[in-house]
Amino acid sequence: MGTWHTLMQFVEEARNVTHPMDENALEQITRNAIEYVACNPPELVSIERKKNLLKAKILAKQLEGQEKKLHENFPDSIKKVVQGKKILLWQKLLEQAGYDDMEVVRFMKEGVPLVGAHDHPKCYPLKIKLASTTEVELRDSAVPCRLALENRRPQTDAPGFAEHLEETAQEEVDM
Repeated sequence: MGTWHTLMQFVEEARNVTHPMDENALEQITRNAIEYVACNPPELVSIERKKNLLKAKILAKQLEGQEKKLHENFPDSIKKVVQGKKILLWQKLLEQAGYDDMEVVRFMKEGVPLVGAHDHPKCYPLKIKLASTTEVELRDSAVPCRLALENRRPQTDAPGFAEHLEETAQEEVDM
């Protein structure tokens, strides 16, 4: 189903699409940051950045003990992933910035569940897609899939790969 266009209609539609780098496509916070940097002297921008880094370093120092306790209580599977990461600092900075999906902090602390359901961020539309694999099937296939991924040979160094890629790109440019 859908609307079919002629080649020229598709081209015209493509010409009317807003480029991601256009100002209208940028989030307000990004536009504000660009405007601040563009409208203020570099010295002031530099001082503001240094001030923000200093605040973060002070906050990190204040949270150091709690951060150490948090990391000590992680299971090994999470420890190796978050080693050296300042999760509590990150959480405080997200809260200060008014970040709208704080569940990401829980995911860093507990891991992301691969099965089951969890809340979705309110800032994104809900798109439910039912799983076609059961949890048992997923667990049974995990080891063979991991081995297959670890043992596969990268294709980018295959003979003639770069030339083929260049030719294909040029054909598309020519079209």
